[in-house]
Amino acid sequence: MVSYKLALLTKDSIEEIKLDLKSLDKIDEFTMRFNNEDSLRMFLIQNGLMDMNFTGKIRISYKYNKKYQKLNVVYSDMKKYFDVFYLKHKLCQHSNDVIFLEKLANHYSIGSSKFNLQGTNVLDIRNYLSDVRQSKPFESKMLDIAINDLFEKAVYKINYKTGEAKINYRGLRDLALFISNYEKTINLKEVKNKLENSFKKFEGEQIGLFEKIKKF
Repeated sequence: MVSYKLALLTKDSIEEIKLDLKSLDKIDEFTMRFNNEDSLRMFLIQNGLMDMNFTGKIRISYKYNKKYQKLNVVYSDMKKYFDVFYLKHKLCQHSNDVIFLEKLANHYSIGSSKFNLQGTNVLDIRNYLSDVRQSKPFESKMLDIAINDLFEKAVYKINYKTGEAKINYRGLRDLALFISNYEKTINLKEVKNKLENSFKKFEGEQIGLFEKIKKF
């Protein structure tokens, strides 16, 4: 069983933060109480769990194949994405966005297709994208099936003896972060475009004003 730890990372060291949090979901539950890394740092400093001069990063660490791996910490703005129904809604909402679908297919195109549970879904998504880009007739129902199946396989784990479905927390977390990061990228682009348009408008107004002054 993988042991996850909230840790202080520098270029040369990994130091576990002394909190009684041994599972990934419990670590996330704790860090989602904070708005951002600054507020988490303040808590750790005030409780003697981190030196105030520490300049490294706070990450979640775990060992895989005898090597340390790391995961990003999640904060309060991420909490809504960990709701299964909200996450499913967001996935379906973006399913008509070809850029999102391409990134989604790349994200789940991992390892050998023989052992990749999402292999068929990735192929169906890519076939759909190919048809759309070539203006060929496409079957949206095929995409809907692929998206739904991708979600089920990512978020749930089936006990094949009992048929019972349980949450696969690591899979839920992975998809939650993927969609959240994508939406943050979109929002940043929208803000950038608004600023650029505002600047162009202001620049145009200044040029117009300058031209009027020249006529006097």
